[in-house]
Amino acid sequence: MKICMLTTSYPRFKGDYAGIFVHNLAKELVKQGTKVSVLAPHDVETKDYEVIDGVEILRFKYWFTKQSQKLTYGEGMSNNFNNSFLAKIQLPFLLLFLFIKSLKITKSYDIIHAHFLPVGLPAIFIKKISKKKVVITVHGSDILTIPRNQLIKKIYIGLIKHSDHIIAVSNANKKKLIELGFKEDMIFVIPNGIYLYELKNVKNPKKKKDETKIVWTGRMVEIKGLKNLIKAMKIVVTSYPDSKLALIGDGPLKNNLMNLSEDLCLKENIDFIGYVKNEAILEYLENSDIFVLPSTFEGFGISALEAMNCSKPIIGSNIGGIVDIIEDKKNGLLVEPENHQQLAEKICYLIEHPVDRIRMGKEGRKIAEKNFTWEKIAGKTFELYSKLLKNSS
Repeated sequence: MKICMLTTSYPRFKGDYAGIFVHNLAKELVKQGTKVSVLAPHDVETKDYEVIDGVEILRFKYWFTKQSQKLTYGEGMSNNFNNSFLAKIQLPFLLLFLFIKSLKITKSYDIIHAHFLPVGLPAIFIKKISKKKVVITVHGSDILTIPRNQLIKKIYIGLIKHSDHIIAVSNANKKKLIELGFKEDMIFVIPNGIYLYELKNVKNPKKKKDETKIVWTGRMVEIKGLKNLIKAMKIVVTSYPDSKLALIGDGPLKNNLMNLSEDLCLKENIDFIGYVKNEAILEYLENSDIFVLPSTFEGFGISALEAMNCSKPIIGSNIGGIVDIIEDKKNGLLVEPENHQQLAEKICYLIEHPVDRIRMGKEGRKIAEKNFTWEKIAGKTFELYSKLLKNSS
């Protein structure tokens, strides 16, 4: 079986987090005997062709120079599109060059697997020309990019409906797709996964006896609920002054968040770590006590999975894909989004109840091992491919 994956985000160097879930799926499928090639856009210093972990990677340029490409990578495609006039202009060119390049290379492949809804558009046109089978994965953030203009939206969704199957990474995404008019029998829920982390049990020697280390990871954008988290920390430190919050990641809101933490006199309690590679994120998580995910929108919640991987309890918003991961009071606690008072109460509860904290963390690790390893996720994806080809023969 030969699969060609199309994506707008893919790791550009070792340790890069951009589109890492696409690479991990491709890598695991290769391990299980499937040939996988990936077509992704260039960034500044990427190669035209390389093979990493057995995955063949081909890259294309969608603007005059790599340096002038503003739509992909960086703060993410949706943020780039909203914040850059040049990025808006480049969107049709990205889809056009993705289509042209895909049309050339997909002739010998069995299935085209497009990641993200916009990427599904060139895949559908290739399907019409070459009769290839098309699978589209909806990761969540791409739902936010659906056009608001009703006529364009109708045409956009009408085209995507011509795919053979849609993979939703969460039940919330599936529900949203059904609301948009997609047939339920064409949607399959297959989440993203993790590689199990070998716990080192390394203790941070700088940690004080009564200090509680709370961690958040991700991109500093509005939907991540970080202003709400910082307000919650103001309440938490009133009772537990040695509580420390580490914010790992970067993004357009960073300066505003730093200013907010200073205005609330939380400079000593909140550390802005910035961007770190995935291996370092896992070490931060292992040396923490609590993980928080206070998002107002979350297509899946891969960062929560990483916390479970490190046996940490999670406090997350009762929304989207988060509820597929957190079982309330089993491996974490659910809170209503944008309710900083409730968020603070849940953080304080876990500080006050270390036995529950440890129990939830261990339970989370068991759930991760049972349901979310990349080996199992790739197996489910391969099964979907196989049924698709079998039904078409």
